Amino acid sequence: MESGYGTHPGEDLSILELLDALKRKINLDRKDEDILRHESAVQDLARLLRSKYNAARIINTLPWEILSYIFTFVQCDSDVFPPLAQVVQYAIGVNSWIRTTCHVCSHWRHVALSTPALWSHLFLPKPPHQEAYGKRFLARSALASSLHIYLNIDNGVFDYQTRSVRPSPFFQQLKTEHSKRLKEFHINGAWHLREFIWDLLGDMVSPNLEYLSLDLSPWNFVSTDSQQSLPAIFGGSLPTLKRLSLSDVITWPSHRFDCLTHLWLANQDREHRLDVGSFLREILEPCKDTLEVFGLTNAGPSVELPASPGCTALTFPRLRHIEINDFEANQDIWTPHHLLQLMSFPKTCIVQLTSDGIFRDSSIPTLRYGSEDPVLPTTAVFRAVVNRTTDLVVVQENAIHIRSPGALIMTISLSRRLLSNTTRLVVCTRLLAAARNSRVVDLWGSITVIAPKVEEVVFTNTSGSEVKSGFNWVIIVEAIKSGAFVGTLATVYLPPMAPMTRLKAAERALAKEFESKGENVIEAEGKSVVVYVGRAADVPPEPHRASASPL
Repeated sequence: MESGYGTHPGEDLSILELLDALKRKINLDRKDEDILRHESAVQDLARLLRSKYNAARIINTLPWEILSYIFTFVQCDSDVFPPLAQVVQYAIGVNSWIRTTCHVCSHWRHVALSTPALWSHLFLPKPPHQEAYGKRFLARSALASSLHIYLNIDNGVFDYQTRSVRPSPFFQQLKTEHSKRLKEFHINGAWHLREFIWDLLGDMVSPNLEYLSLDLSPWNFVSTDSQQSLPAIFGGSLPTLKRLSLSDVITWPSHRFDCLTHLWLANQDREHRLDVGSFLREILEPCKDTLEVFGLTNAGPSVELPASPGCTALTFPRLRHIEINDFEANQDIWTPHHLLQLMSFPKTCIVQLTSDGIFRDSSIPTLRYGSEDPVLPTTAVFRAVVNRTTDLVVVQENAIHIRSPGALIMTISLSRRLLSNTTRLVVCTRLLAAARNSRVVDLWGSITVIAPKVEEVVFTNTSGSEVKSGFNWVIIVEAIKSGAFVGTLATVYLPPMAPMTRLKAAERALAKEFESKGENVIEAEGKSVVVYVGRAADVPPEPHRASASPL
C-alpha cells in the first residue's frame, strides 16, 4: 500500500532491518491459519534473494551466447574418429551435462533451454532411456540445423514371438520428422538384430548425413550366415557422407562412397575378406582423392589370396594418417607390408601399426609406400611400454617410434631392416633401469652393428627433460673409451644418474667427473666422441591422433 508520498512502507529501511521486523511480527502472530500462507511467502522471498544473488555473479553477467558456448565443453565429445559408440554403450553419465547446466539455477536453465544446438547432440546408451530422453531432445533441438545421435540397441526391442523388431516411437519420429537434419548417426549393439536394422535404415532419407558408424553384431535369428556386404541403406544415397566406420562388413556393392575423408573398418571375417587388388579397387579407389584418415582393426585384405590381375598402386594425395591394428604378425602374411606397398601418399602421413607379436619371431619386413624406395628412417625412437602385450610402430617422414613389451635387445634386433639407414637413435632409459651390466654391453654392441650408420645416441628418461635415471651408463662410457663399437658414432647424450644407482667406487667417481663437466670428449679409434651428461636433447614427439604418452 502506497503512502501519500508515493512510496511503499519500509522502503527507507535496509533489507536486514526488514527481515528483523518480519521475524518479530511472525513471533507475535498467533493465528495458526496464517502460518502456511506466511511460509509460502517466505519461500518466495528466499527464491527472490537467490535469484538476485545469482544475477550478480560474474559468470551470469556474460552474454547468453558466450555462456551457452561454455556449456558445450561439458558435453561428451563426439568429434572423434573412430567414434565412441562402444564407450557410450556402457558409459555412465554421458548426459550428466544436463544436471551440470540445467539444474544449477533458473538463469542457466533458461540459457540451456534456449540453445537448440546443446540438445542436438544426443547420447542414448540404453533403450529404457531412449523414449524419455529422445523425444525431449528432438523437441528442444527443433531449431538446430543438425542432429548428432548415438543410439544403442539391444535385445529389448526384439519380439521373440513374432521374430520382429518392436517399433520404437522415438526411432519412428526421428526417421519420419527429423532424418533430414541428421549430420552424425552412430548405432551400436543390436545383438541378433543386424538384418532388421538394415531394413529400418533402408528407406531412411538423410541427404545431409556426414558421419555414419555402424557397429552391429553379425548374429541374427533369420539366417545362419551373417551378411558380409552392406545392403542399400538410406535409399542407397548418401551424397554428403565424409566419415564412415563399419564393423563386420566386408564390402558395399550397393553404395559408392566417393567423398570419404575418414574410413575405419573393423572385425572382418577372415574367411570372406577381399584380396588386395579387389580391396583397393572396390573400397579405396572411389575415395582415393579425398581420403585423409584410414584405419583397420582386425580387418583389411586377405594377403593369402593372390592379388587381382593388373593390380597397381593407388595414389592418395590427402592421406595424413593410416592405422592398422590387430593384424596377423606372421611375416609371410603381414597385412601392412602387402597393403602399403600398393598405396602411395605424402611423406608427412603418419603410419601406425599396432598388434601382438610384431617383435616376436622374425624381423619386421621392409616397408614400402607405393612404388617408392623402402622406408628407411634416419631417426629411431624406442619408447617405454604403455600396453603390456601390444607392440606399436609409428612411422612419419624420417622417424620411426617403437614400443614393445619384449626385451629391448630383441626389439632392436628384429627392427634391423628398418634401422639400416638410421643416424640418430633415442632410447628410453626406463627400458634399461633393471638391466644387468652385461646386458647393457650387449645392447651397445647390437646398436652399432644393427644400425651401422648411427652418429648420435640419446638416452633419456622423459621427452627431453633432465630427470635423473637409475640407468648405469658408465658401462657405455667405458666401452667407448676402449674403442669398442664406436663405428660412425660422434655424439652421445646421457641423463643425470640417480643417487641410488648401484655403482662400484670407480664407476661412481667416473660418473661424478662426467656429470661435473657436462660435455666430455673421448678419443677412441682415431676419432672424437662427444658425451653430454645432463644436457637435454631434442626428442621428437610420437605422432598420434590422441595426445602422445610421455617417453
